[in-house]
Amino acid sequence: MAEGLTEEQKALLGALEKFRVSTPEDLENLLKNAAAEQKEVVIKEEMVRDPGKYPRISLFYGEKGKGEVNYRTWRYEVNCLIKEQMYSKDGLLLGIRRSLRGEAAAMAMRLGECASVGDILDTFNAAFGNTETPESILKKFHGCTQDKGEPVVQYAARLEEYFSMAIELGALTRSQSIVLKTVFHEGLHVDLKLASMYKFEKVSDYNDFKTEVRKLEADLSTVAAKKTTCAAAANTQPTEGSEMNEVKTLLHQLQAKIDKIEKQQEEIKVQSAQQQPEMTGNQNSGPQRFTMRGFRGQRHFRGTLNRGAQHQGNGRGTYRPQRPVATNVFRPNLSTVRCYNCDQMGHFARDCTLN
Repeated sequence: MAEGLTEEQKALLGALEKFRVSTPEDLENLLKNAAAEQKEVVIKEEMVRDPGKYPRISLFYGEKGKGEVNYRTWRYEVNCLIKEQMYSKDGLLLGIRRSLRGEAAAMAMRLGECASVGDILDTFNAAFGNTETPESILKKFHGCTQDKGEPVVQYAARLEEYFSMAIELGALTRSQSIVLKTVFHEGLHVDLKLASMYKFEKVSDYNDFKTEVRKLEADLSTVAAKKTTCAAAANTQPTEGSEMNEVKTLLHQLQAKIDKIEKQQEEIKVQSAQQQPEMTGNQNSGPQRFTMRGFRGQRHFRGTLNRGAQHQGNGRGTYRPQRPVATNVFRPNLSTVRCYNCDQMGHFARDCTLN
C-alpha cells in the first residue's frame, strides 16, 4: 500500500504513527488538543503584546488583620503570574501596584516610580518574609500535633503550612510526601491514631490517607453522639436504685418530723409540771393534812367579786368580773387526804358524811 502513496501522504502516515493515531476517534482528539494549544499560544501572545492588560491580585495591606490575604498567599499569586508569563512586565507591575494598600503601598511608593517587580518583591520579602531558620521550622513541623477537639482539616492545614515553609527554606523537598504523611499520623489524637493504623500501612499517598482519616473522624463523631444520647436517656429514666433512694429520703424526712413532734410534747409536759400549784406538806411522809390555799383564795375572790357586782348594779355600765382560770387544774390524790371532821382518809371535810 505504501508503494502507491505520494511523499506527502507517506509523511502524514508517519506523523500519525508517531502520535499513535490508529482510529478516526484518535485523530479527532489529536486535532482538538492541537487547536486548544494553539489558542493558548495566541492568547499569551496577545496579552504580551498588549501592556495595558494587568492581572487581578488579592489585596495586601502589610498590616495584621487587614487585606484579603496575608503575605505568603499574596507572594504565591505573584510567583504564579511570573511563572506563567501571561502578562507583560508592565502589566504585571501595574497589577501588583493596584493590589497594594496601607503600609505595603507606602513601601512601594518609597521605592519610586522606576521600581521593578523584583525591587518590590525584595523589599516585601525583607519586611514581611519568613524569619524562620531551617532548624526552627523543622522543629515546629515535627512537633505539630492535633489539639483536643480540633478537626482533622485544620490540623492538616497547620502541618502543611510548616511543610511548605520548610520547602521554601530548603529543609525539605516537595517529593518527601512520605515524611508529611508520617508526621501527620504521629500527631493525630490518640483515638484517631489507633483507628488509622491499618490505613497508614495500606495507603501510601498523603492526600488519600488524609481522606481516610477524615472518614474515621466522622465515624467516631457519630459513635460519640450516640453514646451521649443513650447516656442522657438513661439518666432521665427512673431506675430501681433511684426509686429506693427516694423512698429512703422520704422515710428520713418523716422520722425527722416525728422526732420534732415528740420533742415538742416533752417540752409541753415539762412546762405543765412546772406550772402546777405547790401542795403544802411532805407527800413522802405518809398521809398528812393539806391546806388548799389556792382553792380557798379563789372562793374568797369570787365572793368578793359577786358582792362588788351587787353594789355596782346602778352604775353606768354593768360590771362583769371575769373568773380567773387556772392554767392547770389541780387534782390531789384522795388516798393521801385526811378529813378534818371525822379524821378519816379518802375525802375532804366538805364531803364528809357525818356533817
